[in-house]
Amino acid sequence: MEEVYKPIWVSIVGNVLLALLKLAVGFLYSSIALIADGVHSLSDVVTSVIGYAGIRISSKPPDRSHPFGHARFEPLVAFLIGEILLIISYEIGRDSIYRIIGGGAIDVNALMLGVTVLSILAKEAMFRYSVHIGRKLDSQILIADAYHHRSDSLSSLAVLVGLGVQEELRRDKTQTDS
Repeated sequence: MEEVYKPIWVSIVGNVLLALLKLAVGFLYSSIALIADGVHSLSDVVTSVIGYAGIRISSKPPDRSHPFGHARFEPLVAFLIGEILLIISYEIGRDSIYRIIGGGAIDVNALMLGVTVLSILAKEAMFRYSVHIGRKLDSQILIADAYHHRSDSLSSLAVLVGLGVQEELRRDKTQTDS
């Protein structure tokens, strides 16, 4: 397998595994934050597949209708990934505001926190790997996908903070009620 495709495959496999784990734990403990984060990880698979297609197309040799090759397709795909990131960011922000306003409490446990920490570490590792290979090969698609991983890591960090705040509020309420 060519080096340029390895980070994309790591992204696809990693995001599928993270999504399944987050969704399973989210549904098991009724955590909307983990469920949303799991769905978000599934959407990352879509952008990685788009990135894979973009790399395949942009690496095609010149032909009759593209005498200078297909390399200009790469910035277009990188731009598309950036636009998808904007839409996902908007959706996460909107959902977060609705959850803050709507309230609702869950019991936070070590498994939920562990899955979230694992997600942060995995996404940061994917970021570092993809950005390293992207810069090495001068691939805008890999670099865009890398920053997508970084935004996911920060999103999962927000989930971790939210779970921590939820647990702290539950403890305060329990102490007040006692």
